[in-house]
Amino acid sequence: MSTATKAVKTISFGSLLTAILLFHLRHGIRSRKTIILAVVMLLPIAGGVLYLTGDGTDGIGFYKDMVEHIMLTFLVPLVCLFQGGPAVVEEIEGRTITYLFLRPVSKPAVFLGKFVSAAIISTALVILPLIVLFFVCYAAGEPPDNAFQVLGQTVVSLLVGCFSYNAVFATLGAIFGWSLLAGIIFWAGGDFLMSLVPILEFGTQNFHLRNAASLVDTKPGPLDRLVGLEEAIDIPLWGSYGALIALVLIALVVGSWVFNDRQYVI
Repeated sequence: MSTATKAVKTISFGSLLTAILLFHLRHGIRSRKTIILAVVMLLPIAGGVLYLTGDGTDGIGFYKDMVEHIMLTFLVPLVCLFQGGPAVVEEIEGRTITYLFLRPVSKPAVFLGKFVSAAIISTALVILPLIVLFFVCYAAGEPPDNAFQVLGQTVVSLLVGCFSYNAVFATLGAIFGWSLLAGIIFWAGGDFLMSLVPILEFGTQNFHLRNAASLVDTKPGPLDRLVGLEEAIDIPLWGSYGALIALVLIALVVGSWVFNDRQYVI
């Protein structure tokens, strides 16, 4: 049999996914954007140190405020936007996307491998400073008996949050290509603003992440009372986790399908 008639050897889905994952993990950890984001994630720790050196004694209360209003609301979406968002966009802008398909490979495996590597890096960037912040605040004095339960809930919720935001931003990148603008509009114009509006907030990742971490205020706010809600609507923790996990699965199915069928022009 001549070499011309030999079948082209294909790479299995699992082998390709693993290779893409490991390659982007190695390069992503050492990238400039990861280093910059790591420095940004030191800001909550610096705030905790300042609190510790001040007159405040409710360290765990401060920790919960930092997680809810700084990390969940701003830092987690920021990290995921610049990790998961470029999963496809960087390949298009760098004109390297065609090199991924020089051999007959599974495009969904490429997309999922890049997503998982981005999600792992994002999780590390978020969780490690979170744990340091907790112990800094724990040392501030008078920690409650459930302090480590608070830590566990926030760690798990932020882990799920990193995967959910990365899935959404990676999928938006696959759909729109070229830039991170779609992800920015989704977060600022949808997820963040809608989380401030009664009823609409239940459709946002921000709300479900805060609820999963038991950080949602059980008392109705001014806007709640304005629309006639005399008491806050209680969503069980499993409901929020279910919504976030369902979002990850839906986003990845859509992103893999789009990435597999779309022809990207560079």
